[in-house]
Amino acid sequence: MSDIIVHIIELSAFFDSSYEMFERNYDNNIYLVHRGHDQHISYSPYLSVDNVISFNSTEDIIAFILDRKDDIRFLIFHMIWANYKQSILKRINGLIPVHGIIWGWEIYEDGFLFETLLPFTRRLVFRKALLKMTPVVAAKHWIKFKLGMIERNHSLHEKRLNHINQFNSISTLTSVEYKYLYDKYNVRPKYIPFKYTVPLFELKEAKREFKKNILVGNSSALTNNHLDMLKYIGNVERDTKVILPMNYGMNPIKEAIITRYRKKFGNKLYILDSFLSPGDYNNLLDSCHFVIMNQLRQQALGNIYAALFKGAKVFLNRSGILYLEFTKKGFIVFGIDEFRREYPTPLANNLAKLNRRLVNNERGKKAIDDGVKNLIKEYIN
Repeated sequence: MSDIIVHIIELSAFFDSSYEMFERNYDNNIYLVHRGHDQHISYSPYLSVDNVISFNSTEDIIAFILDRKDDIRFLIFHMIWANYKQSILKRINGLIPVHGIIWGWEIYEDGFLFETLLPFTRRLVFRKALLKMTPVVAAKHWIKFKLGMIERNHSLHEKRLNHINQFNSISTLTSVEYKYLYDKYNVRPKYIPFKYTVPLFELKEAKREFKKNILVGNSSALTNNHLDMLKYIGNVERDTKVILPMNYGMNPIKEAIITRYRKKFGNKLYILDSFLSPGDYNNLLDSCHFVIMNQLRQQALGNIYAALFKGAKVFLNRSGILYLEFTKKGFIVFGIDEFRREYPTPLANNLAKLNRRLVNNERGKKAIDDGVKNLIKEYIN
């Protein structure tokens, strides 16, 4: 077999949909899965298919690629920032073209994530970190924090940027993110637009009963800025559930978030602390006609597209990258500061239809397939 596309991919929520979208558009795909890097998912029906191969070591993946280097036209890294992927890229650099699909969290600065945390969340995280320091060191850091002098983890971010520049081409999950990378860091690889299918969500029209339930964030990850959005929610209707996903994502202040939400909403609060099946999660999302996402970086893209398709009112942070992305494309979304004015009135039918049409244009089967074909054409004529 020649003209092979090799995919370096984790067993994640994107795995099944990624497999399906490439298989229906190209015949010679091989998918290499490092089982030491599964992401919350341990099973896929495609793991038993001949062109999906699991490995337990990075060296075995590298050997597999090098043994077939003359038959491989290019590699695709689905998500680029993992130690084993850095090792693979270093070993094959210059031998085989590599395309990297960059997921949102891989772009931004580390350390205290100053670019992606809002003031209240940032302050609480910092205080939590101080408790692990000696009093003298903690005092020095607190003074720096108050004066805005805390150092970011520039060395790690620089390393990540150098890693990006080793790719022959890259895609980001939104066009705004590539502009961010290019404007701020002048990244060198060629940009190729590419879109994933919205995984796990059912993008099909269905009548649903109007409910006043509110989905707040997509996980327990700090970048949801849960505490900074509380002041915008206000009082909610008696027959409302405030749904707070807390089933994944590192967060040193998770308990503080739950405590404050429980104090404000009492028995109206529903904490999602375990993983649901795709069907159950879709049913949960169907019950939420109001969705609040307070991230500054790209995050929860699948949730937002699904909510817009289902006719929900979606509230985003006006300073965030996704508010710019969705308004630029003509979607009807709202600023978080508009929540009190807009709740509990449902989105008008004509606006819901507009959003549904735009979701189909952006993430429907034709749009997805066109993106896959264009990516393949870059390397295979």
